[in-house]
Amino acid sequence: MSLFSLLVKQTTRILQQNKLKKLLLGVSGGSDSVFLFHLMLSARDYAPSLGLEVAHLNHNLRGLDSDSDLAFVQSLCQTNKIPCHTNSLMIANLAGKNKQSLELAARAARFDFFKKLLKKHDFDALLLGHNANDQAETILFNLTRGCGIAGLAGMQTLDLVSGTSWPLVRPLLAVPKTTIIKELSKKKIPFCQDKTNQDTTYTRNLIRHEVVPVLSRINPNLLATISRTAHLMQELNSYLEKQTQLAYEQTIQSSHPKLVFSLAIYRQHDLIIRQSILRQAWAEIKGDKTDLGYERIQKADNMLLQTAGHKTIELGNHICVYKKGDRFEVFKQD
Repeated sequence: MSLFSLLVKQTTRILQQNKLKKLLLGVSGGSDSVFLFHLMLSARDYAPSLGLEVAHLNHNLRGLDSDSDLAFVQSLCQTNKIPCHTNSLMIANLAGKNKQSLELAARAARFDFFKKLLKKHDFDALLLGHNANDQAETILFNLTRGCGIAGLAGMQTLDLVSGTSWPLVRPLLAVPKTTIIKELSKKKIPFCQDKTNQDTTYTRNLIRHEVVPVLSRINPNLLATISRTAHLMQELNSYLEKQTQLAYEQTIQSSHPKLVFSLAIYRQHDLIIRQSILRQAWAEIKGDKTDLGYERIQKADNMLLQTAGHKTIELGNHICVYKKGDRFEVFKQD
């Protein structure tokens, strides 16, 4: 059986097991998303009930090349009679306005676009073309910034779109980029090439073009090794999340209008569980676990372990931890 056929069957099985039929595909026009597009066309031969639609966001970062990518995706969808949802945003302006990097602003805009489509058209899931190289780059990027188990776990084949209950499927996560290019070439399938992917002023590109090749000289099976490590970290993270949930339920006393926790029970838990409780409390209030640094968590935990006195620490985003008597509260300050 060819790799393409194997991927089709694996993806179809994941979708059927999770009863996912109406699917939104994020397609940029690049090699990965075009491969995903054709993979899903073939998947309909195994599961005719699958409904496919495409989403493409024009970032307007590359002038005529951005417009060309849009036209390519629209033509691809028209040829294969697949509905295509498009939008155009000035990402550079958004990045400046929100004081974000172009990479971060583009990603945030894409997912905001995807979320709106998922809700408006009642899709069952979002499918993206992240591959094994993307997984390695993500984990190395997380590692350079400092991360915990979740950061080392990287991306998952079956996940949730951040801040929602919509499934996110990444069928190509174990497939190296070179394999994808080879398969497209073999099938004579055209795709767009983004010249900015060569620009090493972008952190991910620097990791892709300079860091990964050096590490691959040390370990020629680097991508497979990182993928295996990510899988182990995902298993560990899943276990930790279950233990955290149990500890959270044991420790919390009230959830309205503030989150109130028993200080005595909190102190009985191990460090990693205590810090996970604080992260979960943060997520309950903020809506996700992003933007909470290790140092702030560490300071809050140290404060809660002190025996005497009332004290407040801000975790960020106006979310505070307040210790008083035999309890502590987590709340958002007006």
